[in-house]
Amino acid sequence: MPEKLSPKMKSTLMEIFHNSKSETLNKGTVKSLITRRLLSKDGILTHEGWIQAMEFLSLKQQCALLDLQCSTEKWQRNTKPELYAFDAFKRLGYTGSYCEAGGIGLVLKSLSLDALTSTSFFKDDPETARTRACLGGIVFLAHKNKDELEIVYDDIRKTDKIKFLASCEEILEYDLIHEWYPGLTVEFAEAMFEALSKETFVEIAEWISQSVEHRNGWPDLTLVKDGQVKFVEIKTTDKLHRSQLITIPSLKKDLKQSVELLKLVNNKETYSDDN
Repeated sequence: MPEKLSPKMKSTLMEIFHNSKSETLNKGTVKSLITRRLLSKDGILTHEGWIQAMEFLSLKQQCALLDLQCSTEKWQRNTKPELYAFDAFKRLGYTGSYCEAGGIGLVLKSLSLDALTSTSFFKDDPETARTRACLGGIVFLAHKNKDELEIVYDDIRKTDKIKFLASCEEILEYDLIHEWYPGLTVEFAEAMFEALSKETFVEIAEWISQSVEHRNGWPDLTLVKDGQVKFVEIKTTDKLHRSQLITIPSLKKDLKQSVELLKLVNNKETYSDDN
């Protein structure tokens, strides 16, 4: 967790964020930001500095800078926002999941279940290894070495639809999966399998493997319709936080995926510059 910035450091960081210059600012404050790795030694905003600065902005400002399409919809507060939004998309003909990274995790595990079993820490106990492979989250990729990851990627490329669906059904037999990631179905996984190429799944797996931080910040909804995938983040009163400011830009820029934001409001709320 990044250290809290003093008001002076915050204002200096935001000045650099908006104007990209540090030469005229207080040298001591700039040095403090460099020490925290929010600025480079040359006083240039680092990626970490960009994330912290983005956290200080409003949701509308965040969406504008991320080129993130944002729409609003009326919401009844007696329903969970993710489920409310998911049901609305289902009525439009989408299939999908509403459990953040649980959806992509199911698909990646179903594509590489044999590899995840053979490279498991518990591989000397095949039954335990298989169970762990079925129940593990996507963070498992960040804990594998280069050789193990290549085995996983190779399995993703080679797994056909029949094997994929069988693995998906095996994973969904565990009650814990439904407890941790409610709403996952074979139909959703099959739609994802048909919508994205194997190399796209490998690229997603590679990105996740780069850091344990990449297990977090996934949009709430993963949706498929007419062979097209899109991710939708649902917001009510908060804005994009650190993990989302890491994952969402990478989904859009690095992984070339469609990401949108849906803000749910009640009848008395509006989506103003202050939100």
